Parts: sequence; structure tokens; C-alpha cells
Amino acid sequence: MITGAILILTGEQAFAHSQSIPFPNQVFANQVLYPSSLVLVGLGVLFLVWGILTDTRRPSQQPGS
Repeated sequence: MITGAILILTGEQAFAHSQSIPFPNQVFANQVLYPSSLVLVGLGVLFLVWGILTDTRRPSQQPGS
């Protein structure tokens, strides 16, 4: 789950950086940073959901059972 959260934050940062790059390089930044931010967010969501689904808590055993 932590890996998923980190990848989602990294994707958000890539998107934010693509918005803050000035005009002459904006086209090239958008061609690289938009797709990479989508891939990072997609992987982050995948890891986050996988972590939630596989993180099962075992019931604690009570003494005397």
C-alpha cells in the first residue's frame, strides 16, 4: 500500500511539473510528463488496491481456546 501511495504522489508531481514548465519546452514536457504521470498513477492505484485486498488480519487467538 505504501508503494501505491508513493507512486500516486509521484504521478501527481509529474503532472504538476508538466503544468509549470514555460512555453518553449511545454510541448516536449507534455509529451513525456503526461503519459508518465498516467502510468505512475495507474500503477499506484493498482498497488494500492492490491495491498488493500491482500492485507488480511488474522483473528487473534484468545487464551483458553
